[in-house]
This record gives sequence, structure tokens and C-alpha cells, in this order.
Amino acid sequence: MDRHESKCIQEIVEYVVAKLERVVAIEAKNQVGIDSRVQKVNALLNLGSGKVQFIGIWGMSGIGKTTIAWAVFNRISTHFEGAIFLEDVRKQSESLKNLQEEILSKILCFKDLRISSVLEGSKMIQTRLCCKKVLIVLDDVDHLSQLDALAGMHEWFGDGSRIIITTKNKHLLVTHGVDKMHKMKVLNEYEAIQLFSWHAFKKDYPAKGYEELSTKIVHYAGCLPLALKVLGSFLYGREMAEWRSEVERLKRIPEDEIMEKLKKSLITLSRGRILMHCLIQEMGWNIVREKAPDEPGKHSRLWVAEEICDVLARDKATENIVGMWLDLPTPQDVVIKNEAFEKMKKLRLLKINNACVSCCPNCIPNEVRWLNWHGRG
Repeated sequence: MDRHESKCIQEIVEYVVAKLERVVAIEAKNQVGIDSRVQKVNALLNLGSGKVQFIGIWGMSGIGKTTIAWAVFNRISTHFEGAIFLEDVRKQSESLKNLQEEILSKILCFKDLRISSVLEGSKMIQTRLCCKKVLIVLDDVDHLSQLDALAGMHEWFGDGSRIIITTKNKHLLVTHGVDKMHKMKVLNEYEAIQLFSWHAFKKDYPAKGYEELSTKIVHYAGCLPLALKVLGSFLYGREMAEWRSEVERLKRIPEDEIMEKLKKSLITLSRGRILMHCLIQEMGWNIVREKAPDEPGKHSRLWVAEEICDVLARDKATENIVGMWLDLPTPQDVVIKNEAFEKMKKLRLLKINNACVSCCPNCIPNEVRWLNWHGRG
């Protein structure tokens, strides 16, 4: 593997793990240990105070910083004139101007807002938001320049505003002068067993005969939420022998290396091809579905044939859809309304295979970057 391939794999791994860390944030039934931690952060926020406050949440990778920040955001965002949660700031640090545009567009309700430079964006945030009570979450920050560009000073925001920053780097928070900090701690053993069990057994306690193995896995995983979720999902429905094998494997991994090892096991490179563990696919499906379980038209990606056909035939699509993958095993009649794709302004990937349609759509969105359409018209 050359250096370019290695860097590519590392970037993909980091992106996927960042997405996995958000799974718990949208799964209400599995919010083990969330409430007590949210209460601690809420106490630091002191919403009754009219002062502008910067709050930092810090801790190691996989410990649940994003999950807590999301939970807090969802519970308090209605108390503000404007609110935005900026995910993966670290991964978007080369496009700080775009993040500034996102903040301003969301809070000020402006469409197609454009700024020419990061400096101009910083000034605009300061002048436009200085009289507004806002809630801004900057997730996964790793450099001071990001904070300087997006939330440089308290004076940028109106009275009562709250800026929440999540990071692995405590010193970054100190340097930027945040008002209060919350150090994330791992789950206690009881909470860890509950979280692991939700994913391994679909209930909050281990199945009979698996109690000891579950306790060992929780111990070896260091009670880290993301590690528990990944391992629990991986072991769900597997035979006892596979559980024992996984315990033996975990024994050989130092606790402080568990997250790094899990990352490397999820994505690999073989013969020039990037291979992704099926667990990631399953988690991706869960992420997409949980936001609107009964409304496929609101999903960002569609891959179930029945749902796609229903969305296309009944004009249920929304601008949320960025990918559509209709791969029918044999030729099949599919009803597609003329205006079916007009609302899918963000659609980038479109595959339709073996679809026999009576008429073609009026248009295909301009954002489409990959198109594969085979079938009879």
C-alpha cells in the first residue's frame, strides 16, 4: 500500500467512524446513560443567565461527545432565536467559508447566501448575530483556526447565546477561553452492560448463558459507547463459539487501543479495492431510517425497491434525497410521474435497473454526478 492509498483509507475510516458516533444520537430507545450526562451539561449552560457562554465538551474518541451534544441541542434549541448543529468541523476545516455560510443561512433564514472570504464571514457573523440569542454547536473541532472563524469571541453573539464545542483536545478549549468545560467519562459497568445488550440482544440485559461473556466484552471494550455498539451489533445473532473467539481477540488488545483496532477492522484495502464491513452498511441503513421511519420520501438515500416505486409513483420525494438505487432482479413495470425528480434538488447518485417505464421524467437534477439507467421506456 503506497502513501496515497494509506491516506485515502485513513480519511475514509475517520469519516465512517464519525458517522457511527452519531448513531446513538438518533436512537431514542437506546439512550443509556444519556439523561444524567445531559443534566450535567445543562447545569453548566445555566440557561437562566443572560450572559453569552461558551461550553466545551471534551474526551477521547468514541466516548459519546457528539451524542451528548445532540441530546442537549434537541432539548434546548427551541429556547433560542436561531440554532444550528455543525457536524464534523474537523473534516470541513478546509471549507470554513462554507461553514460560515451555513451558520448565517440557517440562523438568518437566508437562501443562497455567499461570502467571499473567511475574514468577511467572521465579520458578518459578528455584525449579523450580535443582537440574536443563538445556540451553535461546533462538533469535533481540532484546531483553533476553526473556532476563530466560527465563534471567535463572546461579543459576536447576542445576550443569552450558548456556544457548545466538542473536541478531544482540552487545551484547545482552554486556549480559546471557554467559560466552562465538561469532561466526558466512560459509562459505568451497569450502563455499559445495558448499552451492549441493546445491540447484542435487542433488550437491556444479556440473554441467558451469555452473562459472563457480555461482562468480559464490556470490560475489554473499556465501557466506550461506540465500541460497545459496534461489538454488540457485530455479535448479534451469532453462535456462542464466535462470541468466545471475539473475547479471545479482545483480550490481546490494550484498552487504550480498542477504538483504533475497531476502526481498522471496519475498513480494509484488498487488491486495490476498498472493502467495508457489512456492519457499517447496517448502521448506515439505521441512520437513514431512524430520522423518518415511516416516510421513505424524507430519507437521504433509498435502496428498497418497494419504497422507491412508491415514492416515484406517488410523488412523495423531498429535497432530502441524495441517492437512489433501484436494482430490480428482472424487468418490471415501474410508474414514474413526469415531475418525480423535480423536488430532488440534491440528488447526486441515481441507478435504475430493469425498470420498464411508460414515460420519462421531465428532468434530472443538475446535481446528479453518477447516473446508471437501464430499462425499457
